[in-house]
Amino acid sequence: MVIFFNQKSSTDLFHQNEKHMKQMLLLGAVILGWSFTSCNKQNVSAQVNYNMATIYFDVPPKNAGETIEAKKSVAIDLVDFCRNNNLNRENIEFIRVNSVTLSTEFPEDQTFDDLESFELFGEAENLPLIKLAGESSVPLNSKLFQPSYLSSDDLLPYAEKPSIEISGRGLLRRDHTSTTRIKADIQLSLRAIVMNLGEFNFGK
Repeated sequence: MVIFFNQKSSTDLFHQNEKHMKQMLLLGAVILGWSFTSCNKQNVSAQVNYNMATIYFDVPPKNAGETIEAKKSVAIDLVDFCRNNNLNRENIEFIRVNSVTLSTEFPEDQTFDDLESFELFGEAENLPLIKLAGESSVPLNSKLFQPSYLSSDDLLPYAEKPSIEISGRGLLRRDHTSTTRIKADIQLSLRAIVMNLGEFNFGK
């Protein structure tokens, strides 16, 4: 009986030491992995939708085949936007067009049937004219549509200017017999760093 008891104790001790050894190896692997991954600086970015402007264009009567044009100046206060959204201007990575929605305001029954194509442009001081959105075939029987083309260019340099000139240009497919007001809702997508995990070394 005494010999049997001693053999069992030795076995238990072996398994206990093996368990402790596995725990130490696991802890060492975690520490090693932490040391390698945490030495790199990592940023967490987020997408923020920014309602840049709602613009109204008045389209006068014109004949089929003629071009309609209108231009509006839009002031953008990027500093104020950053302040309201707890963002730092320096952390903005880029600004792009997220969506453009065009709708008819009046006459009440007016659709886009007179319009064949439409383009929306933007320009600012010392910056070139840039195409923001466009539609080569405006849908019929519609009082609202979103252009199929949206620019992927970075608009941050334009947003930093005091104002942007937004111009709309369209080609008429048929006679436009009465003045129409068109509303353009322009929404931008702003990507910015919202968290910086920083750099640190294990043990310091």
